[in-house]
Amino acid sequence: MQSGVSTGYAGKRGERFLAILGLVVAGAVPAYLYRSLLADLSEGFSFDFGYFAFGISGFALIALGLLIALPVALSIGRDPESRLYPRSRSALAGWGTSLYLLGMVLVIQIGAIAETF
Repeated sequence: MQSGVSTGYAGKRGERFLAILGLVVAGAVPAYLYRSLLADLSEGFSFDFGYFAFGISGFALIALGLLIALPVALSIGRDPESRLYPRSRSALAGWGTSLYLLGMVLVIQIGAIAETF
């Protein structure tokens, strides 16, 4: 039995799995917490500017932030010289985080406004 065998790949694969699981949880938590708001939005669906601007914009920003963060999570453990490694990984991580947080703030505000009606 070799004592110096590296388990680097298995560890990186586990880190990648945890990152993807974190993205799934980050998408599921707002949907679960604001399920009544989502139900109200799905019942009153219309192709109206107000609906898109004020109704689903928060959830759209959350989804866009998670979609932008997906290549960052998938690139964990890859060689930076690989063609599958995103060249602007830091920028993608920053944009994904920013859009997700903006979406969360907007959903919280829309949820608070919807509670009053």
